[in-house]
Amino acid sequence: MFTGAQNIAQYQAGLPQGVRHFLDINHFSKQELEILVDASINLQKTRQNCQYSAAFSGKTLVMIFEKLSLRTRLSFEIGFQEMGGKVVFLTKNDIHLGEKETVQDTAKVISSMAHIALIRCYSHEGTLLEFAKNSSISLINGLTDYSHPCQIIAALACFKKHFGEGYLAKNFVWVGAFNNVLLSYIQAAQILGFNLHISCPAGFGLSSNLAKQVEGCKNIKMFKTASEAAKNGDIIITDTWVSMGDKFKLEDIQKSFSSYQVNKKLMSLANEGVVFSHCLPAIRGQEVTADIIDGPSSLVLSEAEFRLHSQKAIMLYISNLLK
Repeated sequence: MFTGAQNIAQYQAGLPQGVRHFLDINHFSKQELEILVDASINLQKTRQNCQYSAAFSGKTLVMIFEKLSLRTRLSFEIGFQEMGGKVVFLTKNDIHLGEKETVQDTAKVISSMAHIALIRCYSHEGTLLEFAKNSSISLINGLTDYSHPCQIIAALACFKKHFGEGYLAKNFVWVGAFNNVLLSYIQAAQILGFNLHISCPAGFGLSSNLAKQVEGCKNIKMFKTASEAAKNGDIIITDTWVSMGDKFKLEDIQKSFSSYQVNKKLMSLANEGVVFSHCLPAIRGQEVTADIIDGPSSLVLSEAEFRLHSQKAIMLYISNLLK
């Protein structure tokens, strides 16, 4: 696993000249992540009079979705169209990705026709990285079983918009199972230096290798209970108990997760002004109560909206068009 900006040169060296992918948070430096966050906020402010309204005129974005999504599809499709481009949307039923046709051949065919590609898939290594190795156009990770970098850029932009310049001094708190979103938060914390408190139910935590990496980061702390992690928290973050594609059944894990529900009691342990974050979709009454996700401390809808502005920033940045 890449652990920081020191590996950027190594990562970029394997790409065709002039091509840059957006595959993981830790492929980017602190300065680059800050550029993407600030650009996201600026693009929100200037949406009605955007200087990039023709940035992708005559260009095509191809989106491949093995896993369906409301926010990812809307944000990329609307975002690319608002910047003058055209979009082709493909599901696993439209093509033979990795089945009758290899990922390698698919990447080369799409590269010969399109200008940017997006994949939202199950396998990070078998699909995303294999596509990236064989793509002569920029590729964006719309989510894999390993990471969800687009979500993190949007979340960080949302937090900065809410808290201001000091948002990185806030305590970020993750309560729930280890998953692709948490992995991307860990990568961001390693690079940006914000405090990240993590508590996962027994049996649903970090892998042993990742846990060893995290132990060496003074700003990332592991806690045995959600209540301990939430103390002095400023941003409480969670996700669904069972993610798309998981083999676990809800009834089998409810006991393990019952104390990880984000509710008034858990939020009361955090700092004054604490906010709630969730990447959506959410199940009210399971990982979060309705009064929290629909209440005044919730940033979930603002965070969802920022997906649009952040996707624009990402596409502009990897295309060397962001000014």
